[in-house]
Amino acid sequence: MMLKFIHLQSWLLKILSLNDDIGIILLDVVMETNTSGLDLVKYIREDLKNTMSRIIIRTGQHGEAPERYVIENYDINDYKEKTELTTDKLYTTIRTALAQYAHLVDLLNKKEDRLRGVILERISQFISYNKSKNEFKNLAIKVENIKSISSIKNRDVLYVSHNNKKFIKNIVK
Repeated sequence: MMLKFIHLQSWLLKILSLNDDIGIILLDVVMETNTSGLDLVKYIREDLKNTMSRIIIRTGQHGEAPERYVIENYDINDYKEKTELTTDKLYTTIRTALAQYAHLVDLLNKKEDRLRGVILERISQFISYNKSKNEFKNLAIKVENIKSISSIKNRDVLYVSHNNKKFIKNIVK
């Protein structure tokens, strides 16, 4: 696990576009502009399609981004005012968000493993089906190439002349 502090939105945009496994983003609302953080949330969720990272908004100017408005209009996982973030509350917030992220990653991995298993099973079925299909096709080709078929009296043996070669085959009743 690595911890990075990024103070410029441009750097954060670059890092986010290059890394899709960022667990927690502790994001200030006010950066270059009064809504830079909220704009960044939309970019992360909508443009990057990143729903896994846990985004925690923190603000010192809750008048600029009221909690209820932000929670209802942005896909964030927590909202904290800087004044309420004591060392213990910050630890709890980060620890909880990290556990949520780890749980989501685990669920996604299990889903991918299950999907991988289903795909492999379908491929196996497809190969078996095609093998049977090819065997049937080969049999049909052989039947087309048979030049003469004649039965012997007791019908237990079939005489087949194929490409000037003679075959004798027992018929299973």
